[in-house]
Order: sequence, then C-alpha cells, then structure tokens
Amino acid sequence: MKITKINKLNPAFISGFTQADGVFHVDISRSKDYKLGVRVIPLFSISQHTDSINLLHEIKDYFNVGHITSNKNRNEANYTVNSFPKLKEVIIPHFDKFTLKSGKLNTYIKFKEIINLIDKKAHLEVEGLSKIIELSYSLNFGTQRKLEKKEELLKLIEAKSELINLKAKVPLRYDSVNIVESSLSPEFITGLTDGDGSFFVSFKSNKIITVNYTVIQDFDSKSLLTELRDYFNCGKVYNLKSRAVRFQTESLTDIMNIIIPHFIEYPLKTNKNEHFKIFCKVCELLSKNHHKTNEGYYEIIDLAYDMNKGGKGRKLTKQDFIKLIQARSGAYGYPTGDPEGLPSG
Repeated sequence: MKITKINKLNPAFISGFTQADGVFHVDISRSKDYKLGVRVIPLFSISQHTDSINLLHEIKDYFNVGHITSNKNRNEANYTVNSFPKLKEVIIPHFDKFTLKSGKLNTYIKFKEIINLIDKKAHLEVEGLSKIIELSYSLNFGTQRKLEKKEELLKLIEAKSELINLKAKVPLRYDSVNIVESSLSPEFITGLTDGDGSFFVSFKSNKIITVNYTVIQDFDSKSLLTELRDYFNCGKVYNLKSRAVRFQTESLTDIMNIIIPHFIEYPLKTNKNEHFKIFCKVCELLSKNHHKTNEGYYEIIDLAYDMNKGGKGRKLTKQDFIKLIQARSGAYGYPTGDPEGLPSG
C-alpha cells in the first residue's frame, strides 16, 4: 500500500486536531494593576509530544500568529496564542468557519463569548468581569480549578467595587454566541485521529491476532463519535466507566475496505502515521492468513508488538510474551527455540 504525504495543512484538519488536543483557556489572576484587582488573559493552545513538534510549526505557519515552547524534561511542546488581537482577528474567524464538534464546540462558544466581552471592555466593569469568571470556570471538562477560588475572586471584585464606589453604570449587553456545526469532513476526521485516535494490534497466546481502529472522546462529545460511526458506516460507540466514549471498529474487512483507504487519501501528520504504516502491513498479512504459520505469527509480533508507545501499554513485554508462547509450544505446536530474527530474553 502506497502512503502519500500532505503538502500543506487543510483548515478542517486543524479543527479536527484541535478537537482532540486543543485548549481554549482563560488565565485569571490577581493584579494590583487593575482597578478590580483581577486580570484575565484568554489563550488558545495545542500540546503535543516533542516528536510531533514539526506539526505545531506547520500550524503556527498556517495561522502566522503565536509561539511555540518546549519542555524537554516532560517531552512536551506547546503552540500558544495569547495575543488578544490575534485571537480576535485570526483564531476566532477560523473556528467560526471550520467548526468544532459537540462538547468542544460548546467550550469554544463560551470562549468566544469571553472574547466578545473583553472586546467591549466589559472586563473592566463589575458585571462583565463576573460574567467572564463564571464562563471561564465552566470552559473545560475535568478542569483543576476549584469553585472556592472562583468565589474568592467574585468576592474580591465585589469588595474592590465597593471600595472605589464602582458600580455598573449601564446593564451589561450580553450577546450569546450561536454557531451551527458544519458536517463531518474527511480532513477533520484525520485531524481528530491524529490527536485522539489509535491503530492497535492485539496478540493472544493462542495465536489469535486482531486489529482495531479507535477514537476516544469525553462523554459530552458522544454525538461526534456517533457521527463518525455513521460516516464510516462501520464500528460501534461504547460508553466507558471514565466518563469517556469510544468509537471502535475491529472488523478486518471494514478496516481494509474503509478505514485504511481513508487514511491513505487523507494522511496523518504526526508520528502516528508511522504506526499506521505498520498497521497497514499487519492487516495485509492477516488478510493473507500469514499469521497462521509460525514464521508469519512471529513476524507480526516483531513488527507490531511495540508499535504504540514502545509497547508500554501491554501487560507483558515483547520478550516476555515470546517466552509465554514458547512455554506453551507443546500445546500449540510452536517451535521451542527462539524464533528466527527475534532476540532471546
């Protein structure tokens, strides 16, 4: 299977990638430089492992705003836009046109409402700043912000306003934001998968190998995964115990005929594309029943066992799994020696 490369970023890809790994946030801190004692700084950011920092540079070049930082100790890179004019003039128009989905869209709508309030200088008045704080604390699912902190800020604003005899001179004109979701595009799906998707090969000691394509989202984005299922016309959507939802297809036929062709035509941009290439090779071998021979089974183990995160998510290391197979070789007819091409443990 020939896998091509994207020549430039598609805007819908960026929105899909943001759906997965983007954050709309408002930094709120106390400051003596403001008459109400509180400073608000809205920002948009995308975080990635440092091995995908090139994609962040492509996103930065696409928007032509923002900056990139990296933390080598945490192997993390961040693309951030915290300039208010650039958020208003560049970031907001992009996501108005190439919309996000489900829960992330709701977060974006609140973020845009905050941008609109700041643009009207409402953050300099009691009612406007209070509204911004309320919206900020409801932005992101699973936020570490404590409600007690929010109440402290609101009390601080009230105390400051009384001290300087500042009251809202006119009622706050608060225009709600309404954005209609655009239909799911193939580029959006690739961006979403580059952030929150995975291609996985499962091994069992009875010589069974299965493959699956999976995308996980927060529970408030279940409708997105339902739409994804309908788009591909395969797979299922499952509720998880962790307040998350998972779309998954594990039919080799559907993967070969639907999923793989999609990502060949609309390629991934992170190092996940390397995982995808291995995944394609495994699917080809499985379709030819290559895994039913001893040589083929060990070839697939060597090819894909450590494909995702170096195999850290598996219960056994590759060498321990091979030893387990060898220990059961009498029952399943595997060779008792080390498979050719695989080092012994």
